[in-house]
Amino acid sequence: MRNLIFVLQINVLISNKLISVYFLNRHGARGPMHTEQNSKDFFGNYISNKGQLHFYGERMLYILGLYNKFKYIYNENFLNKTCDPNEIYIFSSFLDRTFMSSQSEILGLCNNIINDKIINKKLINFTYPPINIFNNENMKKEIEELNKENFSLPNNIYFLPVNSYEENNGKFLLSMNKKCRSSFFKIIQQNMKKHKIILDLEKEFNVLYREKFNKLKNENKYYLINDIFRITDQYISSIYSGINTNEILYKLNINPNEFLNFSNIIHYTFITYFFFGDEKGESYKIEVSLFLKEIINRIKENIYYDINKDKNNNINYTNKKLNIGSCHDITLMGIQIFINNAFKLYNDIYSNIIDISYAGSLTFEIYKDEKNKNLFDVDNYYIDYLINDKFIKRFKFIDFYNIINNFAWNEDDIDKYCYSDKYALKQKIFVLKGIIVFLVIFILLLLFFLFKKKCHIENKDNEKESLLS
Repeated sequence: MRNLIFVLQINVLISNKLISVYFLNRHGARGPMHTEQNSKDFFGNYISNKGQLHFYGERMLYILGLYNKFKYIYNENFLNKTCDPNEIYIFSSFLDRTFMSSQSEILGLCNNIINDKIINKKLINFTYPPINIFNNENMKKEIEELNKENFSLPNNIYFLPVNSYEENNGKFLLSMNKKCRSSFFKIIQQNMKKHKIILDLEKEFNVLYREKFNKLKNENKYYLINDIFRITDQYISSIYSGINTNEILYKLNINPNEFLNFSNIIHYTFITYFFFGDEKGESYKIEVSLFLKEIINRIKENIYYDINKDKNNNINYTNKKLNIGSCHDITLMGIQIFINNAFKLYNDIYSNIIDISYAGSLTFEIYKDEKNKNLFDVDNYYIDYLINDKFIKRFKFIDFYNIINNFAWNEDDIDKYCYSDKYALKQKIFVLKGIIVFLVIFILLLLFFLFKKKCHIENKDNEKESLLS
């Protein structure tokens, strides 16, 4: 349970003024991404909402919106209580589950039914996301209790636009870069064989669960990591979508809580090492480089607006106070790895990676130090980095900006990495074209000089003939 009492961090001075927030969250609980035959999961449950946001997922983001409403409107007086569209910017990847998550979050953030009295009295008892161990019976009871006051679920209409970005448009890459997908998978396919932790988890699964699951499927199968990820994803998604799979586990003599913990470890480890664990240790840059560059440039515009707002009225800089991005676990984990590596927060770039469960979040809060006499200096601005609203580190903005831009890849870097063979061929063709152009120019110049020489000789011959005559 997340406590709604916000404790001011020791390192956040009283003179600091919050000027902008970038809140990036994973979508809410969804149906399983992977199903078996006839749209049934491994456990025999019929799945009709494959990969789509579930009822509980909507509620998670709605409650997350309420949480930010309490924090940024009621507690910090950062936003207008009317939920002014001029102050808030919502963006999402181009998928249904992230769009719907954004819409649910808006309804929580902008719900004008919920006032200070209700928040202080009731919301303290809410089960706040991200939820690592899920008990849908407790959730059902909570919903029934809170429904008596008609505010535990999205129940209002508020029109705040959700801005979409195609995943390969050179702006935000909020899920795996599709133009790189086929070659990217070829590049990282060997990762599962290289990392001991993957092999150890595979062995552990087969020791603990192989014989039990073979009884369920009436097979004698050694489960590989791809099978294990598919099965555990189906289990996690089913549990968070309210499908009771635990009875089957009890019959197989499997402890559901232990299996859920193991499933979460598999999910996090698989994504970390499969998507980001190539031998160069840089494939996470494919996922988040352009995204972070866009974010940091928007933050720069927020700061320039703050610096110049009192100097003149003609300002073209963007100034959205709260920027909410509906993302995917891969993106948020990629950002963590990127920041760990870029700023050398830990010896191992995968250290201290927090599993981004459904509705988990990363936050960048931009502060201005107002005690400094020189108020119009970019050096006065700082970025606080939070994971699931827990403070991790404070960065000086100018350092953060320079390191992100230097460390991140541009589109040409990504193309070079993704299409190494094609890129090499492209380079060879480019060189070949250069050689051909050079040869053509050389031949033309040679012909020109030969022609000129010939004309010069003919002129001399003509001169001699004229003298003799």
